[in-house]
Amino acid sequence: MQGLKLTTLLVFLTTGYFSFNNNPPKSEDNGQNNEPQILHPGTLSNDLPQWNNYFNRKLSIGLCTQLIDGKSRIIQYPYADSAFSQGSIIPFKEQFEYASPWVNLEGDYMLLQANIGPLGEVSRDFGICESRLVNGQWTQPKPLNHINNMPGNEGSPALAENGNLYFNAQNGNRGYDIFVLKKGATKPVALPEAINSTYYEGDFYIDKDEKFIVFSSADRPDGQGSTDLYISFNENGRWTKSVSLGNRINTAAEEFSPYVSMDRRFLVFTSNRNYPDGLIPSYNHFIVEIDLDRIKQHFGD
Repeated sequence: MQGLKLTTLLVFLTTGYFSFNNNPPKSEDNGQNNEPQILHPGTLSNDLPQWNNYFNRKLSIGLCTQLIDGKSRIIQYPYADSAFSQGSIIPFKEQFEYASPWVNLEGDYMLLQANIGPLGEVSRDFGICESRLVNGQWTQPKPLNHINNMPGNEGSPALAENGNLYFNAQNGNRGYDIFVLKKGATKPVALPEAINSTYYEGDFYIDKDEKFIVFSSADRPDGQGSTDLYISFNENGRWTKSVSLGNRINTAAEEFSPYVSMDRRFLVFTSNRNYPDGLIPSYNHFIVEIDLDRIKQHFGD
């Protein structure tokens, strides 16, 4: 595959941000300054059935989910000397499936989704689980049973800095929406209709300070394809009406699994745009520079 490559791209996980070492070309006025490029082809991006993006500066690793022998596994990619090494499976118990890793800034606590039942059995549904880093190894995930009492699956967990837990789950007959369980609360609530819709809302990136959320949604009338990326901003505690990130990022293929660098300058996401008609799902991870202030101003006009 002759994929897009950006040889000047460097990823600095030790400082927690993505950076270009030259000036990327400018393009649209909506805050997207360049074409998305494949992120580290040959290591992070391998034309495989893989998704999710999460990076941790403390551990100097990248994390994603990959389908291996029909089961989803979490892969970690060590980062050193401005490059990622080949990934390896986190050795959780093989009878279960795991996906959607999120790791705190300290690098010692992971949230994920797994099909582990409340008694440790293989479950029909995915629920939210936690794992801790002990002596350099991740412990076997355990369900957060106080969360996993909703119908269907719960997934894509992430914590804001204030302890609010975000995840997506089935919301009655509406399909899948994004929820938040506020710290100290006992019952999660769905995010407002500014974000959730009658269409599918999937994985997302929540800003640590809850200033914005980037999320995937499927088959919306204003979409470019089957799954696109949208953004909403938190203004004084109210979420603005979500808007598509536009056709510079979204295509007729699938775009999902967003991650925003800690300096809020770069968006990483998963897409099969190079193989939209393939019989075997082949995904890569892409990176694009964004300007959140310009996006907010552009769509607020």
